Amino acid sequence: MWISRAARKVSARPRAQYGISCLFVGANCDSTYLQRTFVLSLVESEYPLLSDLKDESFATLSCIVTKAPGLLWVINGGENPRFYLIDGLARVAQTEFNTIMIVTLALERYKASSKDHSTIQTR
Repeated sequence: MWISRAARKVSARPRAQYGISCLFVGANCDSTYLQRTFVLSLVESEYPLLSDLKDESFATLSCIVTKAPGLLWVINGGENPRFYLIDGLARVAQTEFNTIMIVTLALERYKASSKDHSTIQTR
């Protein structure tokens, strides 16, 4: 959830502030635009998409992998193996379509424990 909130905040900012533009790619993706676009995917930031991929999502993913020069795929890190299917897909795609660079990033929310904080004692 926290990654999606961050994505919504970024997409709501004007292009001038970040120097980026947000495009939500659907099944009828514009391959001309994708050929010059580095794609940041947050679709698996909360739920594993690839483990239950529907036809429309597959068509979109295929378009991105075959057309875009680069892809950063952000996943919800942790112990759920369903989020890590992108690793195998990335290896295959980079072998088959050597024109794309795919980087995966697994993010986990850090939960500090009381041992992580040093305390200052005063007298």
